[in-house]
This record gives sequence, C-alpha cells and structure tokens, in this order.
Amino acid sequence: MEMAPPAGDRVLFSPACACRVVRPGLVAIGIGLVLLGGAVLLAVFEGSGPGGGDTTHFLTVTLPNGENASAWIWGLNGSGVRVAIAWHASGNVDAVLSTPSGCSGDPRLCPPGPVLEHWTPGSTAGSWSTSAPPGFPWLLRIVNSGPVPVRIDVTITAVRAPAPSTLGWANDIDLVGGATLGGIGALSLFLGLFLQGGVYRSSRPPPAPESPSAPGPPGH
Repeated sequence: MEMAPPAGDRVLFSPACACRVVRPGLVAIGIGLVLLGGAVLLAVFEGSGPGGGDTTHFLTVTLPNGENASAWIWGLNGSGVRVAIAWHASGNVDAVLSTPSGCSGDPRLCPPGPVLEHWTPGSTAGSWSTSAPPGFPWLLRIVNSGPVPVRIDVTITAVRAPAPSTLGWANDIDLVGGATLGGIGALSLFLGLFLQGGVYRSSRPPPAPESPSAPGPPGH
C-alpha cells in the first residue's frame, strides 16, 4: 500500500517507482542561509578595501591694477589629510597664505594670522602642500601691484589617507563563515526541492494479511 507524503509536502510527480516532493521548511531554510552567507561575503569584500576621500575646489579672481583680494580656503579637517594649493596668475602678484586670527566674516576685513606660505613677491605661480594642516578655513590674500588687471586661478585639493584594511585573519574567518553558511543553505535548498519521497518509509515490506482460519468440524 503506497504511503502518503509527509504533512506539509507537496507532490510534484508520482511515478510508479518514487515520488518527488517539495519540502517548504528545507526550502525556506536553504534560501535564508544562502542569502545570509552571500551578505557576509559581500560585506567582507566591500569592507576589506581601503577607503579614502578627496575634495577639490577651484577659485578664480580678477584683480584690477593696484587692487588686492582675499578669499577663504577650505579643505578636509581631521587626521591623515594632505592638502595642496596651487595658483597661476596672468601677471605678477604678491600672494600670502595664512590662518585667520579668530575672524570668520568677510575675508577682506580679517587680519592675517600665522603665515603658512609667503610666495616670492612678483610671482606668476605658486604651490604649497602639507600633510598636517591646521584647522580650516585658511586666508589667501593676493595683491596686484602691476599696471594691468590680472586673472588668478586657484586650485585647492584635500585628500584623506585610506583607512587601514581589516586584519587578514579576521577576513579569512568571515570568508569561511560566509562560504559555510552558503554551502549549508545550498544543500538544504537542494534537499528541499529534489529529495525523493519515501525516504522516511520503513524498508521492511508490509506484513501479509493473515489467512482466515479454516472452520472447525461442526459440533455434535
């Protein structure tokens, strides 16, 4: 006599030799473990690479002859930051980079504080960089002492050093854990979809029905 599939299983096909059933419990567990293992592996690969940050600002100033201009220079605050400033002028100018002396308003009205870089007077270009920048903003003051208007293009680049990557052994543990979860999940999913029915039946054949006993001789 053919036994019915276990409760909660759905028969996909039922040949004479065996039947295949879907076991929702195993399928759900398998899908969950595969997704969890994939999430762990994705987190390892995304988090293992070093990450940094950078920002670049451009500034253009046009100065009539005999005029001066001041501008705030911004960058990235924090440790592990390298800041570089470069400028190019169409004529000779005087340029000074300094930290402001407690002023945060109009840069033209702020007196300069400690000087960070004082380029040679009458220059047409200049650059400066530091890997230990003080707090921002900085104050850039340019004076056009020539007889003609001057255009000055300024580029400020701040780059944050890449963060240290995760320890190698920690990465290995996470990789093994993610791969193990994914493997168990794949096995559970396979068994839930393709495990044949009848594996829980007893291998012994059902007992044969007993023959009815022969009637005894009629009583006297």
